[in-house]
Amino acid sequence: MKRRVISGELGQRQDGHSLLDLARTSAPAEADAASLYPNIMGLAGTEECPDSFLNPRFTDVAAYRLEGLKVLQAGLSYRPSAVTQRAEVVDRQDSGEFTWDKVVFSTSAQFRVPAYVHIPKNRKGKLSAIVDLHSHGRMLIFGKEKVIDFGVNHPSLVEYHKANYEGRSTVTQLMRRGYGVITIDAFPFWERRVMLDEDAKYGWERSKYSFENLRYLNGKCRAKEATIVKSLAYAG
Repeated sequence: MKRRVISGELGQRQDGHSLLDLARTSAPAEADAASLYPNIMGLAGTEECPDSFLNPRFTDVAAYRLEGLKVLQAGLSYRPSAVTQRAEVVDRQDSGEFTWDKVVFSTSAQFRVPAYVHIPKNRKGKLSAIVDLHSHGRMLIFGKEKVIDFGVNHPSLVEYHKANYEGRSTVTQLMRRGYGVITIDAFPFWERRVMLDEDAKYGWERSKYSFENLRYLNGKCRAKEATIVKSLAYAG
């Protein structure tokens, strides 16, 4: 077989196979999907969307939400059996302006979830409550503490508060407005994070972690995120 050089956009080979890229269809300059925009939009126009709120069968938002919840649960296939929450108070502190309880409770047979329940003092009448969910921010070594000010915080958390919360604690701000607030560790942050056997030597007292310790442990947690997501998906 004769060999010949064929030039393409990606270089040259001497095997007779072209390296020229496939033809591209131009896309609007502002399209985030860039060269894939035409393909995606082509798919978008070929399917009916029976569960869209624009479908005439939905007459109000309440009916749409009920139907949407069924569709979401069916798609995620996550319907754990109901369990007794078994809420347990494991610590209680008085900060002056408010009190907070460290509690754990069950959301499924597999998970006990840690949380802080914050109650403002000198409240009058019925207390409204808010669930204050922390950010992601690629920082998995801290979870619920991201929205709390304990008065003395790890230096890296002080920096995180400045960069992501304008230096303020959303829990404190909400309680000063008269709300009770509950904060949890989202999965898989801090008390719910992945922890390898070799990590145990660092302990659980984060105030003793150096910046290098935090970077190392946080990097290991981030590296496991994709594995956790895939594993949970396969588990149903």
